[in-house]
Parts: sequence; structure tokens; C-alpha cells
Amino acid sequence: VKPGTYQEEVTIDTEVTLTGASPPDRSNAAVVDGFIEVTASGTTVSQLRITSSATYTNSNWSRPGSAFAILVTASDVRVEGNIVEGITANSTPGGSFSINGIHLFGGSSLSGLEVVNNTVRNLFNDGGSEWPNYGGVAAIKLQADVSGVEVRRNRVTDLHSAGWVWGIVTTDSGSASGVPENATVEGNRVSECNDGTEFDVFDNPGGAPYPGVAFGIDGASHADEATVRFNDFVSIPGGIQNKDSGSGRTL
Repeated sequence: VKPGTYQEEVTIDTEVTLTGASPPDRSNAAVVDGFIEVTASGTTVSQLRITSSATYTNSNWSRPGSAFAILVTASDVRVEGNIVEGITANSTPGGSFSINGIHLFGGSSLSGLEVVNNTVRNLFNDGGSEWPNYGGVAAIKLQADVSGVEVRRNRVTDLHSAGWVWGIVTTDSGSASGVPENATVEGNRVSECNDGTEFDVFDNPGGAPYPGVAFGIDGASHADEATVRFNDFVSIPGGIQNKDSGSGRTL
């Protein structure tokens, strides 16, 4: 992909390697002002900068569900060396709304997914601080029936929301079966996630806006299906939050 800004909603439905011609942190990077959805197995997305000049809401988001920069719904996909940045949303119009930087969603059984050496930064979700008018932010989300996922050497920073913030999270889904299995989260650095600099997350720790968490087991996801090692969780209120209520299941 040659240097320039491409204002597009990209769907990759054929196996392909999509690579920016220059590193994404350079002035001549290939920039997607919109999002990328991967539906074809065997695809690689690398060296792109993904951002959005629009502030997303329920009324202007073009797809069902939460906003995303990169959505993967196919097996054997590698997302490597990209920068996801500068995505904003507002949850007040139309109710709760969330942002996912890199979203791996197993609407059917997915495997062989790699998220490596990406940077996700400066995601901001404003709006009300009471249900139903708040949403959240997740830099990297593993959701529903995905297995054998490698999340390695990514950099996550500067995520803020009037609701909740996860750096990296595994979770179930209300619209698809299964939970993430055999996930490895290794060598990542997560910092400055709902740390109090944008929202007063310490005034009421039991309610929104919630203090940020670097890594989470959310919903019905299983803690013993995640291996978390050699990560740096820095300048963030919560390191790991485990909501798995299964007896004896630990990371």
C-alpha cells in the first residue's frame, strides 16, 4: 500500500497480505481513515496506520455492534506492526457504545490468530457516566469462539472512557457461542488506561467511570484458558482483573 491517506471502510474477503510500503510511524505511512474487516483466512495485515477522523456514535457507526479499527472473523490471520490511534466515540446519543482497537471475534470457531508488535493508543470514549449511556474501550479484545491466539509484544497506551477500559481482554458474547481458549498474552506493555487523567475514576470505584485494567477475564470467559507472562503493566490502576467465577480456575 503506497503512502497516503485512504478514507475507506476496507473488507478483506480474499486471502491476501496487505502491507504498508513504509513503517506506520513515518510521515509517508499508509493511513486508513476508517477501519479494516478481515473475513478471509490466511490474511496478513501489517505496517498500516488506522485512525478515524469521525467521532463514532450509535447513529453514525456503519456496522452492527461496537466500533473497531481492525476486526478479524477468520482463522489463520496475522495482525502485525500496525498503529491504531486517534479513535473517538460518544456514548450519549443512542445509549451505550464501545470502541475496540483490534477485535478478534469468533462468530464461528476461529484458530491460529496472531496479534504481534502493534501499537494501540489514544482511544477516547466520552458520554454519560450512568447506564445505559456509557460504553468502554478495549485495545485488544478476544471474544467468543477463538482458540490458539497469540498476543505478543504489543504496546497499548492512553485509553480513556466514561465507562470501562481494558488494555487486553478475553470475553464471551451475547450474540455468539463459546469463549476464548488457549490464549497467550506475552511481552506486552500496557499503560495509562483510565488512570484518572481524563476521568475521575477514583471517586466511586464501584461505578463508572471505572479504573482501567491492563488484562482482564470478563463475562463467562475462563481464566485457565489464558497464559499471561512477561508483560509490563505500568501507570494503570488495575493490573489483572479475573471475573471467572469457576471453581479453582486461575491464570
